[in-house]
Amino acid sequence: MAEEKGKTGRDELAQSLEDVFINVSTMIKGELQGTNNQLLLLETMNQRVAEEYDGYGDVASGLRLLSTPSKLRR
Repeated sequence: MAEEKGKTGRDELAQSLEDVFINVSTMIKGELQGTNNQLLLLETMNQRVAEEYDGYGDVASGLRLLSTPSKLRR
């Protein structure tokens, strides 16, 4: 009888540990997926901003030429 109770206790413990590992694994997978989604969003946002400000380099170069004294341009 004591052996059966011991086996049952071990089976319950093994099942509980398996449940814990499954739940922790699921939580970690969710966290990693969320982080991956955030990084993809950040990459997309960076690309959009780069596209928006792509033409401003030429404007900045033109302003630099206009702001230099005329002696230096000759």
